[in-house]
Amino acid sequence: MMRAAAVLAMAAGLAAGAAAQAAAPLPWSITTVVGGDQAGEPCLRLDALDRPRLSYKDPLGLSYAAWTGTAWTFQRVDSGYNVGNDNCLALNAAGLPRISYCDNTNTSNNSLKYASWTGSAWAVQTVESGVNSGRFRPK
Repeated sequence: MMRAAAVLAMAAGLAAGAAAQAAAPLPWSITTVVGGDQAGEPCLRLDALDRPRLSYKDPLGLSYAAWTGTAWTFQRVDSGYNVGNDNCLALNAAGLPRISYCDNTNTSNNSLKYASWTGSAWAVQTVESGVNSGRFRPK
């Protein structure tokens, strides 16, 4: 997962400088969001203000990180060692995060899940359960 942490760092640096890059060329800015082997399978989206939003799998489950403009905030979306695989992040018209992901807690019966931020809490739904549910994500 070390490579994934580097991807998170590079993606966040790219996104944080995106607006400034449009105005004038600047050197790359790289920020480590989650270090070591604590993050994998990152998915990056920019909000309407070009601030980076990340979903990623960590050893405790699925997490979400957001740049406020001055600091990173972190939230646990769903917990479990095998939760968060193949995650894909989208932002709705209001800028609220939506994440699809696989829950492999029961390896013989995977679940495709959907998490949405209500503005105060994560609402998690199971979309489908079965042997190969949730194993593929769009790019």
